[in-house]
Amino acid sequence: MVKRFPHQLSFSKGKYYVGPYQNSAGDWMAPKIPDGDRIVEDSPCRAEPVGEGNTIRGEDGEQIAYKFKIYLPKDCPEISPGTMLWVYAGQPEPLVKDTAKRFHRGQLNAQVWV
Repeated sequence: MVKRFPHQLSFSKGKYYVGPYQNSAGDWMAPKIPDGDRIVEDSPCRAEPVGEGNTIRGEDGEQIAYKFKIYLPKDCPEISPGTMLWVYAGQPEPLVKDTAKRFHRGQLNAQVWV
């Protein structure tokens, strides 16, 4: 039987700050250090390599190269550009380990360019 989403996508959610930062009130806060690679969300997916020379246009008009297009169920969590992603295909080592370049939720599925 063919599986629509044979892979597993994991990603860390939230922003981590390496140095001191300002909170929403403008107060300076101590550095936030991530607890390793905290993976807080998982979703079934299908990762497809796209070959060489594929680019998408970023928000500022810059051309961004990507290596994989990942298809997800349409009800998956929102993934922001810059989010670290891991795609597993049944092995302990990830098939893909990179950052999201763009996210799009369509009528039938969601897509992430990595």
